[in-house]
Amino acid sequence: FMSDQNDATVCFWINPIGTVVNGKAIMATVNSGANSGFIFDYRSTGDLRFLTEKSASPTGNVTWTAPNLVAGTWTFVVHRHNNSSNIFELFTDNTDHGNNSATVPTANAPDTTLQLMDTDYTGAAGGVLSEMTFWERALTDDEISDLYNSGSGAEL
Repeated sequence: FMSDQNDATVCFWINPIGTVVNGKAIMATVNSGANSGFIFDYRSTGDLRFLTEKSASPTGNVTWTAPNLVAGTWTFVVHRHNNSSNIFELFTDNTDHGNNSATVPTANAPDTTLQLMDTDYTGAAGGVLSEMTFWERALTDDEISDLYNSGSGAEL
């Protein structure tokens, strides 16, 4: 996932606990040196950030300022990558927060295997993840809406 230039989507529900601390990773494939892989973290401002790196040089550093994760509240998060147009897009609770141009590097061998609520990069994000799914394609807007509104998952 996100180790090369491909379409991809990741979906999950997150319920942050305590204080939302800056730079704490929700998921990552980089170590503390952050050389090659990706980081999906949240900022103390409530923003979400998705960063792809290769050899410690960010090639896709995208921050969305609208989501505002709230401690104690479940939020449905979808990160979609359309490789042909070099677009990262973020949805929270079925709200589209817009497109951002970002390039995933080729042959981006991750520093580590996928870590959830990562402790190897900058420390674990506080909270709980649920119903995480990875797709090797960019889900459509309708599919994202179906997942959010289904109540018990949807077969796509």
